[in-house]
Amino acid sequence: MPSTGGPLSSSSGFTIELVKTGPITAAGSLSGEIGQTYYPDHGSVVRRLFLTGGLPIVPSVPTCTVQNKVIGVPLGSVSTKALETGGASDYQSFSINLRCSNGTAGTSTRMYITLTDAARPGNRSGLLTLASSGSNAATGVGVEIRRANDTIVSFGPDSPASGNPNQWFVGQYGNTSVSIPLKARYLRGTGPLKGGLADAAATFTMSYQ
Repeated sequence: MPSTGGPLSSSSGFTIELVKTGPITAAGSLSGEIGQTYYPDHGSVVRRLFLTGGLPIVPSVPTCTVQNKVIGVPLGSVSTKALETGGASDYQSFSINLRCSNGTAGTSTRMYITLTDAARPGNRSGLLTLASSGSNAATGVGVEIRRANDTIVSFGPDSPASGNPNQWFVGQYGNTSVSIPLKARYLRGTGPLKGGLADAAATFTMSYQ
């Protein structure tokens, strides 16, 4: 009677093909059991295939470009009398605009931002230092910046590192345009109050995580 069986060699080779079945929205690693040799007549598994060490899967996420790298914000004027009594200038709105593109469909990037005091990079408060100097410069005044939810922006180091002091989460975005709305105003600072020129500057650092 002819045999229907044969030897099973442990040296048999296999070709594994990965098939993309949907959007790859995040990076990860494939590992563990990925296949079996099964004999239905005997109801038994005679060989299992495992990926050892993991196979990294890294999708192409969107990269973002700042559309307005230099942003001028005219803050108008406010009287020293108003500042002395706890007043401030009116808020002036502005935004940081970005364009995110070149990501695989369905992927997104997590966007963070840090604002840095250009005149005093070590400043970690919520009041931007005036950059004006000389006899015509104002003193005792600073600039306050707030986010769309009215949270005061505190300043941090000029660094894209994850967890940078006073870095905050903007949002998670795919291939799209992004606008970060902000507003600024003059506010009483420390030291003697004197009217005059009151210019200030902040830099912003984007971080994609």
